[in-house]
Amino acid sequence: NFFISGVALFILYILSRELKLDSRIVVRLRNRSFIYKLRRLKIFDQQEINFLVHLAEFNQITFQDLEDTISSDNDSSVTRSKNREKFIRSLTSKLIGVFNLEHDREVNLILIRANPQDKRLKYYVLNSEYFKIM
Repeated sequence: NFFISGVALFILYILSRELKLDSRIVVRLRNRSFIYKLRRLKIFDQQEINFLVHLAEFNQITFQDLEDTISSDNDSSVTRSKNREKFIRSLTSKLIGVFNLEHDREVNLILIRANPQDKRLKYYVLNSEYFKIM
């Protein structure tokens, strides 16, 4: 029993040390939570949580799919596009605050990629320099 307790404590120590030293946001898929330097982040609204978890699970989301999620069916294409841009700006602002980065600095926390077959189709992906998926 003493040996098992020692091993368990050692494993907990290593895991906590790894999480604390990691300068990325850890996305925990099992319970849909976000951890940064051993602190659980509670700044995201439900749409942002859904978006980040979707990116962590599926590695990408198209502009169209994000617009479908955050806009109503009756919105024009211009309104849908503006809603998407506003959503990404707001989320990026929160993430910049988490990392304590300068707002005027060019930072790509969420990357934009083009589909290799059709360059008109664009999608978002998480920047692995800032996110770790568990």
